[in-house]
Amino acid sequence: MKNKNIIELSDAVKTYKNGVTALDHVSFTVEPGEFIFVVGESGAGKSTLIKLLTREEKINSGKVALDGYDLTQLPRRLVPFLRRKIGMIFQDFRLIEGKTVFENVAFAMEIIGTKPEMIKRRVPLVLSQVGLRTKMNMYTDELSGGEAQRLGIARAIVNNPSLILADEPTGNLDPVNGEAIMALLECINQEGTTVIACTHDKNLVDRMSKRVLEFSNGKLIRDACHATYSNKSACSDALVSRQAEIEAETAENYDYFGQATGISEENEHIRIPKAIDVEKFILDSHKRRANRREERRTEQKRQIIEQGEVRQESHSNEHYEDFSG
Repeated sequence: MKNKNIIELSDAVKTYKNGVTALDHVSFTVEPGEFIFVVGESGAGKSTLIKLLTREEKINSGKVALDGYDLTQLPRRLVPFLRRKIGMIFQDFRLIEGKTVFENVAFAMEIIGTKPEMIKRRVPLVLSQVGLRTKMNMYTDELSGGEAQRLGIARAIVNNPSLILADEPTGNLDPVNGEAIMALLECINQEGTTVIACTHDKNLVDRMSKRVLEFSNGKLIRDACHATYSNKSACSDALVSRQAEIEAETAENYDYFGQATGISEENEHIRIPKAIDVEKFILDSHKRRANRREERRTEQKRQIIEQGEVRQESHSNEHYEDFSG
């Protein structure tokens, strides 16, 4: 029986040849369906963590497991099949120049041997969900930064991965586009996909109130639930999943050896949100911010009125004393 955790690090140590310890005895687990922010200064160990999960790097000691399988014991020939379970989103997008929007997403399906007829059906569907259906014939250099990142997300989710790893997904975006990208990831997560996002964006972390892992000099110094970027509250040992249960048919789309289990011509379910859900999430976020601004203005008005009343009362008392004298 497989471990219920999708990710497990146990006393993991990674030291590079130059003597730098990137991860120093790190231990934590991630349950299916969680949304986690990984924070910390540059060089804290965030990028090394991602490389370990994708098996670009191997640890010196300890254990790193993905979906119950020990990555330290994984034969090199099986690494490509492991990566089919993971969708990657990068700060610099890493799109293929010279290919259209459609071709960039299709390529992610082609390299795992998906049939052309299925590619033709699925790619437009995914592009619709990230708002790029009308731009499928455009080239990557014709896209804005926000559109390029949405294309990166479409490419990451088209093969229905059970895990999304996002490395600074909003780093090159303005606040509005950054919020839209995180709204999209939130909706993808609500469909059952585990999301781990490395970020320096304090405002987004504070606003979304997710689990936060904080690294410093290779050490995991904080594991906090419903956290902000810098608070110090700690998660309990028994983490309660944000989602009570992940349906069996969508919990895993590939078995360990790369055989499709959730994607077929008969079953083309894609664990991505409807566009209307993304729009609603963004609108709700804007409404919450507008409400907070209105509350601040109301509080400021109240304080001004109270201060005015105090001054008026003080002036009346002084006038009365002068009259009485």
